[in-house]
Amino acid sequence: MDSLNETDNQLLLIRQYGEKHAQMKDSGMSASMIEHFGEIAVAVIASQVCFS
Repeated sequence: MDSLNETDNQLLLIRQYGEKHAQMKDSGMSASMIEHFGEIAVAVIASQVCFS
């Protein structure tokens, strides 16, 4: 999480997310489909328990 405090890393992550959204859009997914996919992804990731 410390890396998220760095502006350069934040911009890089935003750019990468934008590129992925563009790829999904080019594949025929609508904005609402992309949004729904993101909601599902967040729910799945948040439900994972990490024991390290």
